[in-house]
Formats: sequence, C-alpha cells, structure tokens
Amino acid sequence: MPDYTKGNLIHWENGPSNNIGVVKDLSPRHITVHFDNGEQQTFALPSDILTRVIFDPGTLVQIQPGGGKGVVIGHSETNNMLVYKINLSSGSQPSVVETSLRPAVITDPLELLRQGKLHSARSVNLRLTATRLLFEHQYGELPSLSNSRVEIKPHQVGVLHRIISTYPHRFLLADEVGLGKTIEAGLVIKELKTRGIANRVLILAPSGIIGQWQVEMRTKFGLSFSLYRGDTVGYLQANHPTQNVWTLNDNVIASHTFASLYEEKRREISLAGWDLIVIDEAHHARRTWQGADKYTTTNLYRLAESLAEPEAGKSTGVLLLTATPMQLHRFELFSLIELLDLALFTNYYDFEDHCESLAGLNQTCEKVKGIHKLSDSDRQSTIEEVREWLGNESSDVESSVGTAEGCSQLTDELYQEHRLSEVMIRNRKAVVGGFMPRVAQIWSVEMTDAERKAYDAITNYVQFGYALSRNLKNNALGFLMTTFQKINSSSSYALRQSLLRRIEKLEAMLPEQKYDLDIEDEDIEEKPVTDT
Repeated sequence: MPDYTKGNLIHWENGPSNNIGVVKDLSPRHITVHFDNGEQQTFALPSDILTRVIFDPGTLVQIQPGGGKGVVIGHSETNNMLVYKINLSSGSQPSVVETSLRPAVITDPLELLRQGKLHSARSVNLRLTATRLLFEHQYGELPSLSNSRVEIKPHQVGVLHRIISTYPHRFLLADEVGLGKTIEAGLVIKELKTRGIANRVLILAPSGIIGQWQVEMRTKFGLSFSLYRGDTVGYLQANHPTQNVWTLNDNVIASHTFASLYEEKRREISLAGWDLIVIDEAHHARRTWQGADKYTTTNLYRLAESLAEPEAGKSTGVLLLTATPMQLHRFELFSLIELLDLALFTNYYDFEDHCESLAGLNQTCEKVKGIHKLSDSDRQSTIEEVREWLGNESSDVESSVGTAEGCSQLTDELYQEHRLSEVMIRNRKAVVGGFMPRVAQIWSVEMTDAERKAYDAITNYVQFGYALSRNLKNNALGFLMTTFQKINSSSSYALRQSLLRRIEKLEAMLPEQKYDLDIEDEDIEEKPVTDT
C-alpha cells in the first residue's frame, strides 16, 4: 500500500465524475479526500480503491487553477510530494507541485487522432442522436408532445399551440366537461418548463382533487409537485422558521380554501413569486355583482388577483380552468377576464355592450366550420351573415368557404371580432366529436341493518335540524345539517368524527352559530366580503 501525504493527487476507482481529488486529512486508519466535483469522502486505510496519480513524461496536463496546458518533461519527489517540470506552449518550463495538476481534456480532433483516442461509429451516432433529441426538446416547436405519457387529442394540440405562441401566457380554458382541461394544463406546464419559462408553478384546486392533480402531473407528464396542507406547512415552518415556506418548493399544489382563507397566508403565497399560476374550477374565484358598482369578493378571488398582479405576484402565466363560463353571471365572467387582461375591456359596462353587440357571432363561426354539411339555403344565409360581420363582398365569402383553408381563415377573422376570444379558449363536444355520450345510471346498494339504522337516524336528525334552522333563520345551522347529510352518503368515518365533535361542543354549551367540523375544505362556504 502506498504512503499518502496531504496534497497528494488521488484517483478513486468507480468514484464520482472524473474520480480525481486531493488528500485533505490523514490519520493512521483513515484518509479524507476532497474531489474536484465538490464531494469530500473519508476512506478506511488500507484501501484498494484509491491510487496516487502519477503523470508519465509526455502526458498533456492542465495547471490548476486557470493555468495553461503543457507536456510533462519529468518529475522529482520531495517529502512524498511530486514536483513536475512542465513544458508550456509559451516555451517556459515551470515546476508545478502535483496538487495543482490535472489531466488535460483533449478536444482537438487531430490530437485525439495522434493519441488513438477515437470512439466507434456506433458510439458517435448515438451521441449525435442524443444531441439532436436534446436540441429538439429544448428548441422544437412543441417538445412536450413527444415526451408526455398521454394520448393527445387534436383539439388539445390546438389549445397548447395557441397558449404557447401567445405572450403573456394568460388564458381562460373553458372546454366542456370531458375534453381534458387538466391534460391541456399539464401540456402547457410541461412545455413552459421545457423552454425554461416556468420554473416555479403553483396549482390551486378544490381540496377533493388536489391529490388527483399530483398523480396526473407525475404519471402523465413526469412532473413532481409538493402538496401543501396544514400539516405540511406546519412542518416546513418548524424547520425553516425564518423563511417563507412557499418558496422552498418550485412545484406546489394547494387547495382553494387552505391557500386563500387568511389574509396573511394570501400575502405569503403572493410574495413567493411564481412563473405560472393554474386555478382549477376557477369559477370559485368570483366577484358577485350587487349593483351600483358594488360587489362581493371571495377569498380565492382576492388571492388570484394578488397572484396575477405583475407588481405583486410577478406571474406572467395564468391559466384559469372552468367548464361553466357561459353559466356565470356576466359580471363574474368579466371579473375572471380582468385577472387575465386589465386592458381588454374598459369596465363592466364596456364588456356588456361588447357582448350584446356580438350576439350570434359564435353560431356563425360554427356554421362556417361545418358549411359543407349545410343545405343550399342555409349555406347562402351563412354567407350573408359572414358578409355582414366582416363587411366582405358575398362573392369573396363564397369563394373562401369553398376550401378548408378559406373556412379556417374566415373563422379566425370572425373570432377576432370578439375581444373575449383573445383570452378565452372553449371547445365543445358537439364540434370536436368522437366522444361517447354520458349515460347516468342508478346503482342500488344493499345496506346492513346497522347501516340502515344509522342512515335513517342521521336523516331524521338532519330534517329536524334543517326545519329548526329555517324557523330560527339560522343559516349556519342549515349549512351544518346539509353537510351532515352529504357526509352521511359518503364517509361513515368522517360522519362519526363530525358527530363526536358536535356532541362535545353541545355539551360545552358553545354558541350555536360556531361550528368546527371535521370536514373537507370544499365543504366550507366562505362569506364574501363587500367591495366597491
């Protein structure tokens, strides 16, 4: 076994990176080596996996740090340290201790040829192919399509291309239920991450599906997200008391209610800084019109407003997912649009006037898309509608609808008439096609005697409590009874826990309007705050 001295150059067989390091500490039974990749390891002595690095004459070496390259002429030894004579390209021949030398990395093709350090044709082809794939994933048009584990539908490709090719990436995804808004959002996240645009992503969803979001992102897109719940945040705060825990993970999923319930938490989340915000079931972030420029605002909307504000949340990308935008009051839809683009409409009255003036535009667009299926009379009426919308001559419109490209161009021109289309994307099943209709069925469940007795008892209790709440005009009690009936049909464990807590509070004679139930976040109906 060789003797070692502090400063010796060491090679670790099968170790990390280039496997070369410098001896930092010695004892009769141990040796500590600091490797060039930053790792420091301690080994037991004697060791068969460590050897000293000795450069033979003629070896090309690099002087560290930042020195030039040269060829070893020879070496001498002093106190178990090697001192090399190096012939540099400048003509000088300095003496350099072994600690400051490393094998030179040869990149010159001629020098590699001279030394016979060539790879096989198979190895070269593999490296070229890998490099092409790397560049394609980094700079290709839509690299996320090729490395996601999903069967992507044509309309989803269109949604992805539209969002990625538009800056800033702020859209309301309003596809009908079943058309894959989650997949579309995952594709956008994957694409923006691949391009280095969205390094920090926050997803907000109802508490019942945050686990589903985490699984979907991991299994279908290879993206790892951290779930932030009460216990998670408590643990992180205990271990990082001086830090904003929302900055500790780049990919975070949290529930609507947990993230938005308290003003202090909303502020912490907004100040964490995010590149992309995704809000599922975004209609829960709402402002409700009260008339005369007065409205009520939910906590989730307040959080979304802060996150979307460039000066506060600093997020350039915002995706709002909802399948029911047309079922919202116009002011609620206008409020969602304001989160995406404050300058798109001057105010709510401008938004209303614009929508009224464009009534029927969407139907005309759909007719143009399927004009080849229309009768002659419907075809002519559609051409006349397009002419009125765009101001084109009938002959020009008729020639355009004769080809698929012309129909597509006319449709784009029609959509451009509607400012809402600049930030909202909506696909419908009737247009997309290829989907089986949903059929609702009732499945009978046989209860045991004990289950039936418990179910009937809770139902009677809920009926009595709900009637009492109406007589007393106690909305909190009525909500409580509704929650009990909901839990009664889903989780016997949650029902038992809620009833036990209810008993404790009644026995403690707490005020009737204060309840602390063991229920999920989505069962909590937040009280809107009135704004002007």
